[in-house]
Amino acid sequence: MGLFSRKAPADQGDAAGAEPPSPGPGPAGPAPDDAGSPGALPPLAEPPRAVPPPPPEAPVAPLDPGSPFVELPTAAPRVGHVPGHVIPRLAPLATGLPSVRVDAGLLGGRWLAGASTTGLSHLKEGTTGQDVYRYAAAADGSALVLAVCDGLGSRPTTSQIGSAFLAAYACEALAAVGAGQLAAGAETALREALVAANFRALEYRSAAEPDLTDRDLACTALFCLLPLTGPDGAEDPPAHFLRVGDGNAFTLSGETYAEVFAPGDGPANIVLASLPHPAPESLIEYREVPLSGVGAVVLATDGLASDVFDSAAVRSWLAATWQMPCGPARMLDALRYRRQGSHDDRTALVAWSTRLSAAAAGTAATAAPWASGGARTVASHSRAGGDG
Repeated sequence: MGLFSRKAPADQGDAAGAEPPSPGPGPAGPAPDDAGSPGALPPLAEPPRAVPPPPPEAPVAPLDPGSPFVELPTAAPRVGHVPGHVIPRLAPLATGLPSVRVDAGLLGGRWLAGASTTGLSHLKEGTTGQDVYRYAAAADGSALVLAVCDGLGSRPTTSQIGSAFLAAYACEALAAVGAGQLAAGAETALREALVAANFRALEYRSAAEPDLTDRDLACTALFCLLPLTGPDGAEDPPAHFLRVGDGNAFTLSGETYAEVFAPGDGPANIVLASLPHPAPESLIEYREVPLSGVGAVVLATDGLASDVFDSAAVRSWLAATWQMPCGPARMLDALRYRRQGSHDDRTALVAWSTRLSAAAAGTAATAAPWASGGARTVASHSRAGGDG
């Protein structure tokens, strides 16, 4: 979008920097005390320097012509037929979540960025989004814990409570798993920790919300335990992923994605597993993923994961945005793409490799405050097709 500017009108007075007029002949006054040679004139004062006028302010333009509210412009793509902007209606519920949340920065030597936006389906009706992301450092400093939970839409007034509490309990339980336990048997230790978090959520419901059922708090859950390396580590150790439901995680290597969990062959938007549950053991999927050559790890709820799977344009946009560690404004802008049929909440939690994180931390410590990110590249994906 072009910015309009207008040249400031020239001053109506004397031109800047012009020589002052020479004084005309007149009667000679008394010579000053420090006068030099007889008849010398007193030195002239230096003419004032011209001060350039301030640049005109750039107009704030709406994202769409004719929109009744203004928004910052974005380069995020539009894919397919997308209607004009929906007038957002915020959820009046006491249990409503913020419609936008974003974070970015260093934690344990890794750069993390997370963003969550309420979907158009909720904004249209004034109901609440149900996605939650959370992160924590392991108690022994050996790893980071990443969590993304998505409350079931069939419980629009309560499932976001389950998302928030399960994410908090799971982060606490997984953060207590130490490096020694991982070395002895990572899958067993992490499964046991998540089962314990599940039952803490059930205990909370029973004690604090006895009128609710387990189903009222149901949410999908996706977690990653991301081991940290020392400053001299040659590469990042493998990451450990746990999933219940239909969220998904990806690794991003340059321009290429790789999904951690198979997307599944069942119908979309039908969740077959959720927490809390009275028998969660059989619902938990586990994957260990090597991170050699991986630039970033991405956790996403199903609304975002579906767009990554199905749209080449969205894949390209997100891969370009996440090539380097990004700040909160850039992270939020990443989720501002619009795609036909994409109306769900969008949540992503991204952790960059220790190499890229260290580079970002070093640059941030020395760069000028107005320094910007690097150039974009175009992403590719092994999955054929897409609507982009």
